[in-house]
Amino acid sequence: MAKAQPSFKTNSSTSRRVTGDKSGGKRKVGGATTSSGCFHVQCTYNNTVITATNQNGRTVNWRSGGTTGYKNTKKSTSEAAEQAARSLSEIVKNKGMSFISIKFKGYGPGREGVIRGIISAGLNVTSLSDVTPTAHNGPRKKKAKRN
Repeated sequence: MAKAQPSFKTNSSTSRRVTGDKSGGKRKVGGATTSSGCFHVQCTYNNTVITATNQNGRTVNWRSGGTTGYKNTKKSTSEAAEQAARSLSEIVKNKGMSFISIKFKGYGPGREGVIRGIISAGLNVTSLSDVTPTAHNGPRKKKAKRN
């Protein structure tokens, strides 16, 4: 006897399996907020991305140098990071968050601009930490070239 195959509905517009999930594969951004949260700041030489999370680690909202209207090399400036931080701080403040801890990852020109933007928006910064990954020994070096 043949085994019964599980029945899956297919969504005709995307041709993928649907197992009862009505969300369409997109998660809702803007979880429940509390009075305190965390700003995760990823600074690169090309852009600065700031993600606001609540105490449980759920994303509340995010902004970057590009979402504030800057393009190309201007996204990496301290001014773009400051405007992104100010914009995100206003959104988070309206949702009821007032105490923020900031975690920086990476080295870029937007690090100081983010702090200026958050403080100018009126949020209370409880802690600053650097979570940039560093290599502890890393992979083996290439052998020396013989001449």
